[in-house]
Amino acid sequence: MTNTQKILIIDDEAALRNSFADYLEDRNFEVLTAQNGRIGLELIDKEQPDMILVDLRMPEVDGLEVLKHTKKSAPDIPKIVISGANRIGDVVQALRYGAWDYLEKPVKDLSILEHTVNKNLEKARLLKENQAYQKRLEFMVRERTRDFEQAFEKVQESEELYRTLFERTNDAIFIIEKNTSQYLDANVAATKLTGYTLEDLKHMTCGDILPEGADERFKIFKTLDKTKDMGRATYNRPDNTIKIAKLSAVPLNKNAVIAIARDITHDLEIEKQLRHSQKMEAIGTLAGGIAHDFNNILSGILGYAQLANMSLDENDKTKKSISQIVQGTQRAAELVQQILTFSRQVEHQTTPLKMFLIVKEAIKFLRSSIPANIEIQDKIKSKASVLADPVQVHQVVMNLCTNAYHAMRASGGILIVELSEIEISPLEIHSINSYAPGHYLKLEVKDTGQGMDKETLDKIFDPYFTTKQPDKGTGLGLAVVNGIVKKHNGFIKAYSKPNQGSSFKVFWPIIDKHEPFNPNLKEKKDLLKGTEHIMIVDDESNILEVSRLILEQQGYKVSIFNDGHSAFKTFSKNPKDFDLIITDMAMPKMTGSELSIKILNIRKNIPIILCTGYSENLNAEAALEIGIKKYIQKPISRQDLSVHIRELLDNEV
Repeated sequence: MTNTQKILIIDDEAALRNSFADYLEDRNFEVLTAQNGRIGLELIDKEQPDMILVDLRMPEVDGLEVLKHTKKSAPDIPKIVISGANRIGDVVQALRYGAWDYLEKPVKDLSILEHTVNKNLEKARLLKENQAYQKRLEFMVRERTRDFEQAFEKVQESEELYRTLFERTNDAIFIIEKNTSQYLDANVAATKLTGYTLEDLKHMTCGDILPEGADERFKIFKTLDKTKDMGRATYNRPDNTIKIAKLSAVPLNKNAVIAIARDITHDLEIEKQLRHSQKMEAIGTLAGGIAHDFNNILSGILGYAQLANMSLDENDKTKKSISQIVQGTQRAAELVQQILTFSRQVEHQTTPLKMFLIVKEAIKFLRSSIPANIEIQDKIKSKASVLADPVQVHQVVMNLCTNAYHAMRASGGILIVELSEIEISPLEIHSINSYAPGHYLKLEVKDTGQGMDKETLDKIFDPYFTTKQPDKGTGLGLAVVNGIVKKHNGFIKAYSKPNQGSSFKVFWPIIDKHEPFNPNLKEKKDLLKGTEHIMIVDDESNILEVSRLILEQQGYKVSIFNDGHSAFKTFSKNPKDFDLIITDMAMPKMTGSELSIKILNIRKNIPIILCTGYSENLNAEAALEIGIKKYIQKPISRQDLSVHIRELLDNEV
């Protein structure tokens, strides 16, 4: 079946236009292309495409101008920005001008393009359906109101026709006395909407079930002489639920009015979900730019912490504290990657993992951060391996331990972290959950805190449920823990009673105990020194300065530049003066990849290390195709950087 959806690609790079067009045409889309914004705007007006893919930087008319124009002329057409600029400011400005999504060049994996196109076309379809539904709803209300006006003019001629129309319509209809606002009559739909029987309603007024704005409505009823839209009405039902309806009123006679209410509670919930979905997509779009800037900040913190550590004696107590800063920075960088994974809906990477190493690392961190009136007891009884993502395992341990010490913060107590093995039989697993029987690693976190009653215990894994004060947390911790454990084919059980503490037991399937394992902890490397001349290019001054200090301490001669233009100008004058280039990827005016291409055109074999704070699309393979020798994710430790530099300068790669 042919897909009639039409996609317009606006980009000044012919290779990108052709590759995108070929890929999308293979998936049965009709594709139009334009080499600049001017031609693209002409095609938009002429062809009315279903989607626009537009570059930001183009001659004549750039992508922002296209977005600004189409925001007014074609606001409902989904626009996806595809650019290599990788700046948070560009992302925000593009979204302000009506962009729906944002992709970075180069798009190495075209399945990302397909996913983004399909996702935004589906969103456009839902928005279009919602708009059509709203128009249809408004039309139906007008039509229905008009019908009632006409019908009630003949009410006295045909009582039987009136009762049939009154009872069988899906809209709630009330007959209301003008002066007292008392209900005189109501149809079946009205009793379903309000939750009250007809007899109950006849003993009530509008104010009894419509307290919000009731006084104002009473005044309108008294003087009503034509059909009037009354806006939304909130009905408080006897079962403590509410229903929301669109309300209109029609004069019946000098003593009564007819109120017509259409239940829109479900429609409003759908609208709320759509708005939430749009918000989450916008957050996901911005996550990449935020990750880049945040990793730059972490790079400065990591570099200066390592410099401070280098200047301290091994026995200095401050050295341990700074080591904790270094470890925390590295963990924060890993969590940034986890956020990006969630925002892009990418599966986590699992690996054989000795959990006791992660547990010990978490306990070590906790000892330096929890109050002194809380004692930590670790009971590590197993060194078995599980198949898991180390960052998520660390998150589970930290969340459970944090909840435990929060329960004891005021009065103190004992926090017990136990790791042991357990065999669960088919009968036992059936009584717990529908998971496979077998050998499990049990992580148990116990506290001697205030505990929980059964009602609270039944809700603790619900998203946003929390017993904490508004400024003490999000309420997402245990819901996230539960989600992570389920993704790893495990399960979690909680036990607690008031004033008897709490216990959380997490069961992870054990893999082969004797399987070789790398605990995913970076091994310490000695700093490798040298005397060569290194150029560093980065638009972040703190990263430049700390990198210069670290490399100069290792014996290198270092020249720093805060933009690609000045770096290239200096290099082009004396290309043989430099032995190695280290450049950031996302910089204004000239990106790191553009700078690398220009430098390699002058000196083909000079080793280049490309650093980036966010690399969803420009990956190591793309960098190698350009001629870059190393592709590194920020932040990077001084030990790892020294190894990379020596590998390149000693021609080991």
